[in-house]
Amino acid sequence: MILTVFVKGYEKREIETMKFLLMLPTCKYHIKFETVETKDVGALPRFIKENWGIEDLILLDHDIVPTQDQIDSLLNCKEDTCIYSYYIPISATQGYGLLDSYGTGLVKFSLKFQKENNVNEVFNTNTFINIDAKMNEYLKAHNYKWHNHGIVKHNHKVEDLPEDYKLKSF
Repeated sequence: MILTVFVKGYEKREIETMKFLLMLPTCKYHIKFETVETKDVGALPRFIKENWGIEDLILLDHDIVPTQDQIDSLLNCKEDTCIYSYYIPISATQGYGLLDSYGTGLVKFSLKFQKENNVNEVFNTNTFINIDAKMNEYLKAHNYKWHNHGIVKHNHKVEDLPEDYKLKSF
């Protein structure tokens, strides 16, 4: 199952991701997405928790643009926790940095992993804010390691960020 939460107000960055999901054959892929208001900070963890333990679960951020081969590599992989790295804007002056084995942009949790791990412990939050940090704290504490499949496209440009955000470091 592929889960994506689209956020109103970010349509410019989401167009390619939506087109990608809509071109996938529904006979082969189980896709679920919803569009939420910007202020609905609980949508992502809620959506994950509602769909935990059903089948292999792929989380796809609204501004990540994978290829069908990248999705297939996750679905065909025997590892329990898989990830794709992606570049994120660090600042307007520093450009981009590689978010390697950390972010929730494109990850897979096998059904086996889900059955062995409580979703409320893995995602110990009710907000998308720092959801990746909470998830990674859990994985590290339980000796799980991400199986990295490479780098995926991220539609997030420094110039798209609000002015006060451009100066933050990650």
